[in-house]
Amino acid sequence: MIQKTMLFFMMLAMTATVFGGPAAKRQPKKSTEPSRFGLITNNPYTTLGVLSTGALLGGTMWAKRHARKQAAQLEANEEPRKLPPVVMALIKGLVEYGVPLTVAVAIVTGGAMGVNYMEGREPKLAPEVVLSDEEKERQLAEAMENMDPEDKAHIAKLEAESRFRSTKRLAEASRVTAKARKMSSGSSGKKKVENVVKPFGMVMPSDESVNVADEHGCTPLMEAVRAKKLDEVAELIAKGGTVGVNMPDIYQGKTALMRAAEEGQVDMVNLLASAAGLDGTNLKDRDGGNTALILAAQRGHAAVVKHLADLVGAQGAVIPNDSGVTPLIAAVKSGSINCVNILAARIGKDGVAFTDSRGKSARDYAGEEMMRYAAVTDADGKKKHDVFFEMVERLDKLSK
Repeated sequence: MIQKTMLFFMMLAMTATVFGGPAAKRQPKKSTEPSRFGLITNNPYTTLGVLSTGALLGGTMWAKRHARKQAAQLEANEEPRKLPPVVMALIKGLVEYGVPLTVAVAIVTGGAMGVNYMEGREPKLAPEVVLSDEEKERQLAEAMENMDPEDKAHIAKLEAESRFRSTKRLAEASRVTAKARKMSSGSSGKKKVENVVKPFGMVMPSDESVNVADEHGCTPLMEAVRAKKLDEVAELIAKGGTVGVNMPDIYQGKTALMRAAEEGQVDMVNLLASAAGLDGTNLKDRDGGNTALILAAQRGHAAVVKHLADLVGAQGAVIPNDSGVTPLIAAVKSGSINCVNILAARIGKDGVAFTDSRGKSARDYAGEEMMRYAAVTDADGKKKHDVFFEMVERLDKLSK
């Protein structure tokens, strides 16, 4: 069975070599379609070469095996199997010239594949055609004209629904902005701190292209927050959605909300936090693992701390950074009695007991600062001593 199989492949190679050349000349030498077999099947000459090499190699191995078997039969005084004279001549030729002929065909095939590669005959995708906006509109108009009436009605319905949702999101963002401005422009500072609270609401994007960062890693939303452009931020939130609000920069991993909280922009924080969601508001940066609430507490921005603490609740108000520093500990270190009072009232007795990686609580840091300023006699030193003394009394009272 093996002998017949090898003989078949050998005859196939000879037939392909003799009759395949003229037929191959009529085939295209280049192809713009990607092929599974790469350089081989994209050119008929290399295909014939690979088939011929394989058939010659297999035929040579079979011929040498048959010759050894025949020699063993003669030594044992056995009558060898008689084959047709043509087959015997072919076996003799393969035994003597099979290996060099196989090597020669393999070298020629490899050279042909190399030439194909150098001439660019390797498989490649068709070149991308770039259309202008006018051409795209023309093609779209032609497609719409040839479309069924039912399909046209369905597409028109989808477009109307998309415009309605986009308009609704923009109106909601504008409403939040107007409310934030109204609250922040009130005559009472207490009203500004306590009432600028917007419940969380996920905002779906209408144009995610506005969330693409520039070479400095900043999105248009981050730039608008930095420039304190509230109206522009509202429009970008409506376009980019919650995904854009919660996108961090590439350097410190800070979101737009973190930047606004760090700078004490309460109106901006109100707008961004309402779209960020609870998970987005509690995100941590890569510069120490600080949340927006911790960043605001570190700078002593009481209005922002009040707003964020009301949003995230007692559980979110004790989330520590990588060093174990909670918002309350950060507020103590900043020396802001207002931030300490706001956070202490929010987190309660259990939250006050939290310690950092050094094993110190907010009460411990307040006591150390109080003692440090106790010996200071100038007015500024006495004022700071009184502030930390008030913190100690507040935290001690809450801890009982």
